[in-house]
Amino acid sequence: MSVQYAKTFVDRAYESKDVFTLYDIVNSISREKVLPETLKAFARLWAWYCMTRSGIWQYYEGISLERVTHFRRLFLISFFI
Repeated sequence: MSVQYAKTFVDRAYESKDVFTLYDIVNSISREKVLPETLKAFARLWAWYCMTRSGIWQYYEGISLERVTHFRRLFLISFFI
């Protein structure tokens, strides 16, 4: 069965900047559908952010500069334009 969210629920999470709920929504939908790059970037960045206390910096050190630059560009474009 496909996961569905009420438009008002998503709008409320977005308007209140409830990043935890937005991440859960995006993560749930990504299991069933291919997401646009900006939503993939959001989910990946938020997952990284939440892992900063568990050794994630070692993970960052293993990522190529091109990949980090790509995610940074997507993040800036999607949230500030």
